[in-house]
Amino acid sequence: MTEGDPQTAKHYFVDEAGDGTLFDRKGRVIAGTEGCSSHFALGVLDVADLAGLEQRLVQLRLRILGDPYFSGVPSLKSEAGKTAIFFHAKDDIPEVRTV
Repeated sequence: MTEGDPQTAKHYFVDEAGDGTLFDRKGRVIAGTEGCSSHFALGVLDVADLAGLEQRLVQLRLRILGDPYFSGVPSLKSEAGKTAIFFHAKDDIPEVRTV
């Protein structure tokens, strides 16, 4: 591939939910036992327009941060270093996902 070729760089974002651990440290199967996650999901996003995605995420974050409804949410305070900087589902109230 050469510079300027649209296939020069690929941008993928990968995230998981749950815990994919199937065995304990002794090699015994723990799937289906108490304390073992009952679900595991893996998602991949292939991003063709990285700059456009970044711009839209910044706009979305600013809209959420400026919404009075979310003014008391701890993860949206810049000093928390969480959603004010990066989105992550475990840090926010579910309503953030509806915006």
